This record gives sequence, C-alpha cells and structure tokens, in this order.
Amino acid sequence: MKNLFLIFLSLLLSGYCVLPVSALPPPEYQSVSLYNVGDLVDWIQNVNLDYLYNGLYKNGVTSLREKGKLLVPSYMGELLHYTYMDGSIIKNPEITVHMDKYISLDSKNTQIDYTFRFENNYYFSIDITEINPEKSYLIDEGLFSYFGFSNDDERVDETMIELYGHEMVQCLVINYPSSRNVKFLKDGFEVEISQWEPLLDIDCLKDFKFDIVPFTYDDGDSNYKDIWAVNRAIEGTLGNLDSMQQDYVNTQAEAKEKVETIINKLYLYGEPLEVYNANLEIVDETFTEAIAGTVGNPAGTDGSYTFKVIISKGAYQKTTKELTLKIQAIGYDILNINISEDIDYIDVNIKRKLPDDEVLIIIAFYDDKKLLYIYTEMVAEDYISRYLHIPIEANTIKVMMWDGLPTMQPLCPAKTITKNAISGEWYQDFG
Repeated sequence: MKNLFLIFLSLLLSGYCVLPVSALPPPEYQSVSLYNVGDLVDWIQNVNLDYLYNGLYKNGVTSLREKGKLLVPSYMGELLHYTYMDGSIIKNPEITVHMDKYISLDSKNTQIDYTFRFENNYYFSIDITEINPEKSYLIDEGLFSYFGFSNDDERVDETMIELYGHEMVQCLVINYPSSRNVKFLKDGFEVEISQWEPLLDIDCLKDFKFDIVPFTYDDGDSNYKDIWAVNRAIEGTLGNLDSMQQDYVNTQAEAKEKVETIINKLYLYGEPLEVYNANLEIVDETFTEAIAGTVGNPAGTDGSYTFKVIISKGAYQKTTKELTLKIQAIGYDILNINISEDIDYIDVNIKRKLPDDEVLIIIAFYDDKKLLYIYTEMVAEDYISRYLHIPIEANTIKVMMWDGLPTMQPLCPAKTITKNAISGEWYQDFG
C-alpha cells in the first residue's frame, strides 16, 4: 500500500512551475492628473498658487487665468472606447497637466496632455500648449520655423488635414520609425497629436474636434480655495490606497484610525495639509469585516471600510466623494519554511490550528524534474517542526499539506523552493 501511495505521489508531483516575478517602479515626474475637463477648469480657477510644488505651474496657471480659455479636444468617431476591467467605458480622455521637459519652470507655458485610449491598443496623446509669446514672431515664417524643423528634413511633410466637421488645418506631419506626430496652431494654442504603433491612417483625425472652453477667474475667498485644495488632496490620495492587511484592521475604529493617520500625513504641493487650517470630519462610515481563510475558503473574504470626509473652513463646507479602504483577508497559509544553507537542511513548521482530522505533510526533492526523494508524515498537532536533510543533487523542493487518503485534497497553497544554479541560494515561489 505504501509503495502504491509513493507511486501515486511520484506521478502527481512529476511537474512543477516556478515563475519568479520582478518589477521596477515607473519613472516619476511632477504632474497633476484630473478626471475631466470640468476638473481641469476647476483646478485652474481654484488652485492656490502659493502652494504649488516648488513654483511648478505657477506662471503657466497665471497665464491661463489671464487668457480665460482652454482648447479642448473631443473624439467624435465610431471606434469603441477603451474599457476598464469592470467593463465601464471611458468616455472622456485622461488629462494630465505638466511642464514639458523643454520648458523652464519660469515659463508661462503650461502643457496639458489629453490621452484617448481605444480597444486594440490604439491610443492618441494630444498635447496642447499656449503659444509662447517669445515665439509668436515665427508664426508668419511658417510652421517649419515655428516648430523648429528644417525645410529639407525628410521626416517632415507640410500638408492640410481634415478635422471633425470638415475643418481643414495646415499642419506638419513628422514620421518616425514607430510613431507619428502631427503639429499645428489653432486659436492661440500649439497642438501636437502623437500616435504610436499600431498606427491608424491619418484620415482618422477627422474624428477629432477642438473646442474653445471659456472660463472666468475671480480671486474669490481664500477659504473656499483652501477647501477645494484639501478636498483634492484627500480624494487623490485616499481614492488610490493599497489594501491593508486584516492583521492591522479588524474593527471600524481601527480602520478610522488608519484613515486619520494617512490624512494627517498628507502633503499638497510640497506643504503639509495642516497649513490650510481646515476642519475635517469623517462621516457616513460603513465597515465590512474581513474573514480569514479557512480550509474550505483558503483565500478568505476581503473586507472594506467606506467613508466620506466633511471639509470646512470659515463659511464654506465641502464633502468628498465616497472613499474606500480595502481590507485584505489573511489567507489560510499555515506552512512556514526555512532553509539552512550552511548544513543543508529544510525546516518545515505548521503554525496555525489544523483541521480536526490528521493532515498529510509532503516534502518532495527533485533534481530538475527527476524525483529524488519524498518525505511524508501524518500530523495532528497544532505545531510541528521537522528538520530534513536536503539531498546534495536536489535543486528543487516542493512542500504541500493535504487531507490524506482517500480524498487527497490540498489544504493550503503548495510552496516551491528552487536553488539558483550559479549562487547556490534557495528562493521560494508560491504556486
């Protein structure tokens, strides 16, 4: 019977997969991301220039306020808009306000980027910048001179393109090996449309229209502007929180305390939030407790804490949108493994309460995919510690816990430990 059991295990364990994952954080740069054109206008009208990070945007925003208008692109075509994971449709472009790396911080030019994303990896980035007064004299000399291209540059063609509504504009088309830029001037702004492979025919630009959006600026009450800024900081940070582990958030009071701690540490445009002297109150709280993993539900059930924040200062008050702190359940992962590389042994611990019946611990040693040795033990204790010698030929170890015969079902995620062929070090992968 034991031989049959070992044969069964050998066949079952003959394949394994290790997928080490590494990732680098994306590059960071100072920018302001907005949800829609209304938010963009709201930001320009209400942002407190004294708090702009290191003076960033200050002169550019002042210039936009003086101009009192924006040039805003819209997509009017038939292509399906890009969808989020939850199936919702992006009907508006992603908007980012930033300083172009070629524009100094004291410039009056603020660049606004509108990104339109579609299915099948098609997307357009449309950068719109005020015409620089210092370059305006070049307009009469033509687009090549204004945008800084030589007339004999083979990458660049000057042509007429059609926009939405049969509007024709004179533009430069710059063709690169895997991308294309279209540049033109319109209504006091520079427009640059960028597209990367896969490229659509340039005729598709007739589905884009460009409208002037006027707005007024009033110095107004600084209390209102401060409330607006604090609301933006809270929604921007707490609207994009990573999940917190159930170990740290078990009650509504603990969740509220975590949120309050985050708010108290917020910075806006390089200054702590407290400089705005706004009163904050957390309201409309709903708490759903996370449920830790079990044998029947190893992953557990995540919880959440939803809330709003009332921001008040002087005679003004504003309430944030509903915000959510996700609470990640503790999985039913009760195996703890340590490798001693000095004396070549593996220590397997079980540190959580086991099911009522005995469980089967399986430790399999491999040389590549060749099975060298299997250690098995029926265990009933709540805590065990087993020290096993690692065969010298082994380069992979797989550790599992099952509920034993006759069902032979795994009770927690298997763990694979692989030896680096060059360094000789062991590393774990959970599979």
